[in-house]
Amino acid sequence: MTYQWPYEADEDIARALEASETPRACPRAILRSELFTPYIWDPACGRGICAEAAREAGYQVYASDIYDWGYGDDRSLDFLTCDTVPEPLQGKPFSVFTNFPFALACDFVDKSFRLGARKVVLFHRQGWIGSQERGTFWQSFPYQRSYVIRPRVSCYWFWFSPQERYKMNSGSTDYCWYVFEKGQNSRFQQDWVDLEERDFRLMPGIAHSEFDVRLEDELLFYRARHIMKSDVAAE
Repeated sequence: MTYQWPYEADEDIARALEASETPRACPRAILRSELFTPYIWDPACGRGICAEAAREAGYQVYASDIYDWGYGDDRSLDFLTCDTVPEPLQGKPFSVFTNFPFALACDFVDKSFRLGARKVVLFHRQGWIGSQERGTFWQSFPYQRSYVIRPRVSCYWFWFSPQERYKMNSGSTDYCWYVFEKGQNSRFQQDWVDLEERDFRLMPGIAHSEFDVRLEDELLFYRARHIMKSDVAAE
């Protein structure tokens, strides 16, 4: 089922909630590299990019968000203030898999483990680890593994029009998947995940906006980057 929503009406809310769209290939890439618990909770599901990728991979997924973006099992759940896990996840081993609002990422990791998550896998900038202000957080919650995404991707704010997305499609920021795992002694290991062209197919279950960037344009962008790099290497 495909949903539509008018981005103009939600721009202020999207700004306040830091609502940005995870590139479709990114969750598929980490799902090829990491094994999750049978049950997954995406508590900042947005339009469903991460949740649908996990469903495609065969996991039982519960999706929620504080705001209704047209997708999710609970579209008014404030993850940071809830006291219990949703009923479908109660008594079951679950992982948290999501693209959190970056400013609240530390709070989301802490809350995930307080609610009983076995594993937390979140999307964030690579620069997250470099903040001195978060030194105490990293001592308390050292991640086990991080996977740098290559080639670089672009994350679009929900309110961006196609023209704005094209203008901002620079791929100049390094993004990672950070993996926190309960009971693991290893810490701060790093690897890479490579995106594949076949991952640019449309996910049938997500809530799409008429302003979503066309998959063909996104694929052409990455092909052009690859050709440019090949030309430079040949010189």
